[in-house]
Parts: sequence; C-alpha cells; structure tokens
Amino acid sequence: MSINGLIDTLMIRKGLLSSLQSCSITTHISIDSEWLAACGEAYFVWLERLPGIGVARGLNGERAIQAVGLHLPLLRFAAPYVAESLGGRELRYPIGGGLMTGVAGGWLAFGCRMEANELRLWVEVRGYHPRLGTGWFYQSTQARCHRWITLAFLRTWATHTSLHTNQ
Repeated sequence: MSINGLIDTLMIRKGLLSSLQSCSITTHISIDSEWLAACGEAYFVWLERLPGIGVARGLNGERAIQAVGLHLPLLRFAAPYVAESLGGRELRYPIGGGLMTGVAGGWLAFGCRMEANELRLWVEVRGYHPRLGTGWFYQSTQARCHRWITLAFLRTWATHTSLHTNQ
C-alpha cells in the first residue's frame, strides 16, 4: 500500500480558517453513508488515543473534544450530515463552539472520491473561527497541532482502508 498525492493546505481569510489535508491510495471501494460515518467515528476514536484528549458522544452523533479531567469542551460538533463536495461525498460535523472556538460556524469533514484507480481521502476544516484569532500565535500553535494530528490520522485511515479493501 502506498499513500500518494499528499495535499496539505491552510487558508486564512477574514478571520476564518480553512484547512484541507488529503491523500490518495490505490483501491476500489464502494462509498456509502455508512462507510463515511465509520470514517468520522474512526477519527474521534483515534483522537482518544492521544494523551490528555477525551471525546464525549451525544445521542444523535454530536461530539465534543475535551481535555481529560476538565470536562470542558475544547471543540463541540453538532450531529453530522452527508454532503456532495470536491467531486465526492463527505461527512460534515458542524462546529458548534467550545473553548477553542471564537464563533460557532463552519465544519469538520471527512470525505472521499474515486480518481481513476485511486481513492482520494480528505479531512477538511472550513469556516472555523479560532478563539485565538488567526495570527502568528494561532498559526504557531493550534494550526500546527491540527495539521499534525490530521496528517497522522489520514495515514492511519488510508492504511486501514487499504488493508480492508485490497484483500
């Protein structure tokens, strides 16, 4: 299995952040809403493996990322929905607030599309308004952590998807 075509972008405009991390793998897979939901849940399970991070789960799919022991949400997400985007489909979790959010809005998305014999996977944050603002301090701290976490998760997701579809 090889991970190809890695993309890592960060765009800041008018105080809002958009970030897209993407890769492709050689595979054929049937993409449906259940598969996308499993991908979204895999992200939150993966996050819980990081030191000091917990995830609270709501009955309707809401999620809250929190620091272990504090029970204060760093980021809150509303129930997810599936949308067409970037020539494929993605599962979007609307950003609902939290200590790291300046204003609720935007989303965290997990998406995929077929490109010839490759499956493009992506994680996108769009329209996020960080409480820290979008200046040097944010870019040197939270933005770097987000991108590191997302790229590491993408590699895990790509490896898992490849192993389970190329047998």
